[in-house]
Amino acid sequence: MKPKLLIIELWGVGDLVVSTPFLRAACEKFEVTLVAKPYALDLQPRFWPDVQVLPFVAPWTAFTGKYHLWRWPWLALGRLGRRLIARRFDVGLSARWDPRDHFLLFMAGARRRLGFPRLGSQIFLNQALAKPHPDAHRYEYWRAVAAGLGLKLPVREAIPLPPSRGGHILLHTGAAQSVRVWPLERFRNLARRLRERGFVVQIACDADQQGWWLAMGELNVAAPKTITELLALTDRAGLFIGNDSGPGHLAAFAGTPTFSIFGPQLPERFSPLHPASEWVEGWECPHRPCSDYCQFPLARCLWDLSEESVWARVEQFVARHADGLTAIEAPTPAPARATVRTVRPLKLLQVFNRYLMPGGEENSVARIAGHLELAGHQVTRYWRASAEWTATGSPSKLRQLFLTLNNPAALEQLREIHEKVRPDAWICHNLVPVISFGAYRLARELGVPIIHWLHNYRPVSPSGALRAGNRTLEPNDPFLVWKEIWSGSWRGRFLTAWLALGYRRVKRRGDFDAVKAWIAVSDEMKRTFEAAGFPGERLHVLHHSWDIQPPVAAGTDEGYFLFLGRMIEDKGVKFLIELWQRPEFKNVPLVMAGQGPLADFYRDRTPPNIRWIGFVRGAEKRKLVAGCRAVLFPCLWTEPLSTVVYEAYEQGRPVLASNLGGLKDLISDGQTGRLLKPGDTETWSNVLQQFIRDPEMSRAMGERGLQWLNEHISPAAWNQQFDEIIRKTLRS
Repeated sequence: MKPKLLIIELWGVGDLVVSTPFLRAACEKFEVTLVAKPYALDLQPRFWPDVQVLPFVAPWTAFTGKYHLWRWPWLALGRLGRRLIARRFDVGLSARWDPRDHFLLFMAGARRRLGFPRLGSQIFLNQALAKPHPDAHRYEYWRAVAAGLGLKLPVREAIPLPPSRGGHILLHTGAAQSVRVWPLERFRNLARRLRERGFVVQIACDADQQGWWLAMGELNVAAPKTITELLALTDRAGLFIGNDSGPGHLAAFAGTPTFSIFGPQLPERFSPLHPASEWVEGWECPHRPCSDYCQFPLARCLWDLSEESVWARVEQFVARHADGLTAIEAPTPAPARATVRTVRPLKLLQVFNRYLMPGGEENSVARIAGHLELAGHQVTRYWRASAEWTATGSPSKLRQLFLTLNNPAALEQLREIHEKVRPDAWICHNLVPVISFGAYRLARELGVPIIHWLHNYRPVSPSGALRAGNRTLEPNDPFLVWKEIWSGSWRGRFLTAWLALGYRRVKRRGDFDAVKAWIAVSDEMKRTFEAAGFPGERLHVLHHSWDIQPPVAAGTDEGYFLFLGRMIEDKGVKFLIELWQRPEFKNVPLVMAGQGPLADFYRDRTPPNIRWIGFVRGAEKRKLVAGCRAVLFPCLWTEPLSTVVYEAYEQGRPVLASNLGGLKDLISDGQTGRLLKPGDTETWSNVLQQFIRDPEMSRAMGERGLQWLNEHISPAAWNQQFDEIIRKTLRS
């Protein structure tokens, strides 16, 4: 009967992968139990099937709050201790010099306990091991432990690994800590360059990065939720390119040559185990290695690592393995650049706080940056996300309130990016809550002009909707803010009041003086802001541009009506559902595409002719639009501008919309669609019945909409208008 061996390895995926040769060798002589994080259960069947895994998340492995002992799961620790004691281990070990691991070995009652003592932890061990050289690779610690047990592990270069399989290039942009992430824009440009060379590139990322990639137009981005899903991706890859992170170690041990971008850590200690793996190191920071606790607002080791220096190394790395890589039959040509220019190419810093729910504004923000780049401008993106404050370890709700007014950490990052890029202007969109209202004061301090896009009615209206309950408010109403607060128009009364306070504070301090141009996306929106007292000379109108795609197919009208958008009352969702309860629509299909609270409420409460399909993007969305009779947009508020109209016209479909806001700029009533009185059930019912009876009328309107789109909306025309705005702004 084999003696029982307890192994403690409580840290990351990469650490578990590096331990794999030891775990395999130990299984030959011992009955092995591994205490590790739950994802070890995904690794076990493939890498060490004979190991028994006890999943446990140790509180001291958290990146923040690890020393808040009052928050530790003491009951779970007690249960783990009892389970370990019951197994009566003959030997216990840890390859880390961590007293907490050593105490856990002692608590488990292992008769023989091996480890590298530190801070007096030899009192918990009865066989202290000599640590390898401080700069030795992490694998050498496992070799030292193996020697202490009488096991022999091969040197790194001789570890048996599966052969390279060939396939596409897997570019993974995630990492456990943000300080290890090379800027996403540079990864995006790296992918573009590889594709221009004719290689197939699959983008993979962490869940919190997926929205960014989708907004950049990378519709096939993968965000694996489990190690099993990540392994499936690496198994199809011929090469792996990514940060110094667990996925790189996993790919290497699965037989894939890897290229790693190292920042805070040292490759001599943590490079992947594959003999063909390569890497590039960032700026020689005097604090390296810093255990990911960066001394600077931005990880300068990675921020100062230029795209060109990484590309030079990646190009050579890929060339060495090109024979096994999947190639595109014909490399995708670079998009045509806008030819109309009125100003020199500019350096622009785009500042945007993403919303919890993806939507049209996020897509528009991404498109603005992309079209500016097409015109030759250099755009650096500083994007943060509201979702950051919903994750584990995020600030408390009370602290979030004050950080919304002024977030020193985010502003220090923004300052450092500004000082490195030296932009001619900032392009600002939504800034709250994570970036904070303090961005306006920072811009004043730095003397940089802000070009501010108005995607909704903030800062006039705290909610951005100019509504209090079911009432639309006038922009010159002196009690507008109080009415919105009383109605709780933005997540309740308190938060509406807090947001209003933030905007009032910015205005009273004069921080809006940094905004040299406010860009409204429709004429109606400009008139609204003028009525609210905004200076007309700083207000400009610039409709969103559009990358027009060819229609999916001609003549595919399947007879259903389509709603696209967020499922909230202001978009007219409740009105539409109630309208479809009428007898005349009993057999008329309605497709509801989008996500939001009303989707959750109505999904199981509507008749079968109303179909809920959730959030859609890309080709799936275009196909959905192409098959409808008409797109419906019965909004109840003054929508500034909706690119849903563009999406409908692109596929030759008309739009039935409320006669409000910027929709009047886009829809020619009776020509490309219909503009109807909002919330008027009889009018909407009568018009819908006309479209039900006359598909030819729908087709003709859709064709005129497509013609209008081609004539008036293009990146080149949009850039010409933007250049006029920026020229006047910078001159003033």
